Amino acid sequence: LKTIENKEIEVIHPGIQNFDEGPDFLESVIKIDGITWHGAIEIHIFTSDWIKHKHKNNAWYDQVILHVVWEHDVPFTDFHTLQLSSLVPSILTAKLKTLLENKKSSILCSGLLKDVPPIQISAQLSRC
Repeated sequence: LKTIENKEIEVIHPGIQNFDEGPDFLESVIKIDGITWHGAIEIHIFTSDWIKHKHKNNAWYDQVILHVVWEHDVPFTDFHTLQLSSLVPSILTAKLKTLLENKKSSILCSGLLKDVPPIQISAQLSRC
């Protein structure tokens, strides 16, 4: 993993998921370019969500050491940012988009069943 600034990230401990107000993960331990950081990790879809949610003025977020985003869309220098979209092959995001567009069924992948060989379906059902 590398930050948007191309600095190497090593996750020592992802932290504890926070189900309350504040950052998404607490007590995280990561190394960035060989320097160990202890603190919180915040996750957003876009970098700009940090600004939109007014985290900069909220003391709950003072301990954030890494901002994990799907898409880095605005310059941001408060701390390191990890962009996930560049790590996922485009073929997988295309398949996900196809699945999410299937609103005809409560089982999103049901339209893909026709592409699965009957022997594989049989094998999977026999495991149940």
